[in-house]
Amino acid sequence: MFMVNYLSKFIFINLLFSASLRLRGEQKLFDQPDNREKIQRIIFITSESHRNPKEFNWDDFGKYREYGISKSVELYGYYKLYLVTFARELSRRLNRDGHSGLSVFALCPGPVNSNIAREAPVIFKPLLRIIFSIFFRSPAKAAAPAIYLAASKEEEGKPFDYLFLMNHKAIDPKAEDPENGSKLWELSEELVKHLTLAFQ
Repeated sequence: MFMVNYLSKFIFINLLFSASLRLRGEQKLFDQPDNREKIQRIIFITSESHRNPKEFNWDDFGKYREYGISKSVELYGYYKLYLVTFARELSRRLNRDGHSGLSVFALCPGPVNSNIAREAPVIFKPLLRIIFSIFFRSPAKAAAPAIYLAASKEEEGKPFDYLFLMNHKAIDPKAEDPENGSKLWELSEELVKHLTLAFQ
């Protein structure tokens, strides 16, 4: 869950930027004219549950722990807190001194009927289908905030934005805190280096 909901994004974004720098001959990645229409956008799909954790537990960062169904929801929110914190820190690093080099957006699409309960016990599946059809949005409707952030002219030039459904909201203060963003980035780099050495 840690890899899927957070670390894979950190690794992918950093690999993407490294490849771009190599293609540009080590030029500054976002050295381009101040033209708002040319500013590219990164969008992370996250969750309002990033507000649920009370605090970061940095001592356990990246450590594998066995967990059951009872801990799944708690851990999901915790790792989404990592993701929102990373998105905010990425925006700060890409948009220093007020220059909008690249827009970083995050959103929560709300509960989505994504067939997530496909591995539930057979006896519960009929009930779950009813619950999902009533209370969960279709993937097509859930895609609306992502499409908006990707294409809306109203979002052009914004360094960072967060949507819950189609509503602009402030992210949780823990995710907004620059100290937490810097700490998360530092620990993530250390973990990736450790993993890289372990698999060489």
